[in-house]
Amino acid sequence: MPYISQQKRDKIDIFIDDLIEELETKSFLIGDLAYIIYRICLGYLNDCNYEGHFSVYNSVIGVLESVKLELYRKRVAPYEDTKEMENGAIYRTREREKMFNEKTDRLIEAVEEAEGSKDKGLDYYMKLPYKTVIEYDTKEKCFIAWIPEIGKGNACGYGFTKELALEHLEINKANYFDRCLSLGIIIPEPEK
Repeated sequence: MPYISQQKRDKIDIFIDDLIEELETKSFLIGDLAYIIYRICLGYLNDCNYEGHFSVYNSVIGVLESVKLELYRKRVAPYEDTKEMENGAIYRTREREKMFNEKTDRLIEAVEEAEGSKDKGLDYYMKLPYKTVIEYDTKEKCFIAWIPEIGKGNACGYGFTKELALEHLEINKANYFDRCLSLGIIIPEPEK
């Protein structure tokens, strides 16, 4: 899902943060969330005089689909992976035994690796010499900085300059490492 620039996010987040804060004081229900999303889509269509153009309706639906996929990728899939690790996956008997053995081997490796990295905290990972890639996104008209070992989807930075993209990458990288450490997820280290 392409992200907007940090500068534009800051302007929009002021309103979103106020709305969320207001909703948290009330009994915020899932129906309220659906209503808010629908009203924003209608407001976009009405304010931009796009009423009646199928291609624009289709684009708005595409945005909603992208948001759905991003939510699934960032929040639901990691949750499902955690639950599968806790409870086991659903397979036929032979498949299950094979998968169980493979998973057990991976868990043993993960535990051994985690035990070797107990003293590794956020500072340790932030100081590692990760290779950073900076690209210019012609669609978003901004630079994107990301780390191949981590992947664009986990931590990247956007900015109108390379320096700004790198600054945002550092913030997002720290958030990603912190989240991994708190959830016990193994953080890939740079290749030697």
